[in-house]
Formats: sequence, C-alpha cells, structure tokens
Amino acid sequence: MSVYKDYMISSDNNVHSNALANKGEQYAFYLYHAEYEDEWGSHFMPIPGNYTESIILNSIPAGNYFVEWIEPATGSLKSSETIKWEGGDLKLETPSYSIDLALKITRKKRGFLA
Repeated sequence: MSVYKDYMISSDNNVHSNALANKGEQYAFYLYHAEYEDEWGSHFMPIPGNYTESIILNSIPAGNYFVEWIEPATGSLKSSETIKWEGGDLKLETPSYSIDLALKITRKKRGFLA
C-alpha cells in the first residue's frame, strides 16, 4: 500500500486525515479532530465532539467492496456494509464519532459470497 491522496472530505469541522491504498483493491483511512498546538512542541490536541463527515474517493473501479468503520480507541467495529459499486467517484458517510475514526475498504474477490 502507498499514500493515497485522491479523495476529499466534506466537513465544517477541524478534521485531519491520512490514507493508504492499493488502488482498486484496498483502502485505509484515519480521520481525527484536533488543533495544532506548538507550545510544548509540534503536536495536535484532540477536540472531542460529535462528528460526521462525507468522504469522496475519486475514480474507484467497479466491483463489490466491504466497508468497515472502526473505533480506534477500542478496535471495535462501529458499522460495516457491502457496496456493489458501478465505478466512478464513491461517496461514503461516516457514522457519528467523538475524536477519531478508521475506515477499511476491501474489494471482494470474484466468487466470494457475502
């Protein structure tokens, strides 16, 4: 996997993100709400809240994808779904979260039953 930058997050909040991808096969995102704070050195201070965002992944190939939203603090699964995608820009809505959220998208192989 390599750094992935071909996406956009729609939010009015102070959201930051990092992403990796093996394009067309798997994607991994980390979203977090924080403010830059340099008083004690360069770092971010978390901003707790009740957040939701829209993520648009550009030019996703057609296929069946398994989408998992994960709570990083506990590793628990917040929600999951299988998407039958026709190709193009894929828009996803995050579940509600308080500070950070991870997203894992995996393309299902042919013959894989849900």
